[in-house]
Amino acid sequence: MVSEQINFRYEIEEGTTVRLGFRIRKPGKLTKGFMHFPDGCVSAVLVRMLISSKHAGGIRQVCPVGQNFIALNDSEWEFTLDEWVVKEDVILVDMENQGQEPHQISVIITRWSDVPTDSELAAKEVIDKLKRSRTQ
Repeated sequence: MVSEQINFRYEIEEGTTVRLGFRIRKPGKLTKGFMHFPDGCVSAVLVRMLISSKHAGGIRQVCPVGQNFIALNDSEWEFTLDEWVVKEDVILVDMENQGQEPHQISVIITRWSDVPTDSELAAKEVIDKLKRSRTQ
C-alpha cells in the first residue's frame, strides 16, 4: 500500500468563508486527519471536512460528525477517518473566519491506496533499469 498526504493550508481573511477541494485521482481509503489552529484564532475560525461523491449520492460531512464545525485556539487536533474514496470523488474543506484577523489554518488528510502514484511507478522503472543494467 502507498500513502499520500493531502494538504489543505490556507490563510483565511477575516470575515470570509472558503471551500477548498481536492479531486481524487486514484481509489483508496482516507485514514487520518490533522488540523492546526494557530494562537489568536480564539475559536473564531470554523473548519469542517466533507466528501463529494457521485457514486455515493452527493456531499456528506465526515468531520466532525453531524453538521458541526471544529473551532480551536493554539491547538492541533488529530482524528481517525474510515472513508473509502474512488476516482473523481472530491475532498472538501470548509473554513469560516468569524474573527477580526486573518489566520493560516492547516488540514492534512492521509489517503492509503493499493494503486501506486505516477511518481512511484516512475521511480520503480528507474530502479528496475538500474538492476537490469547491473546484471548484464
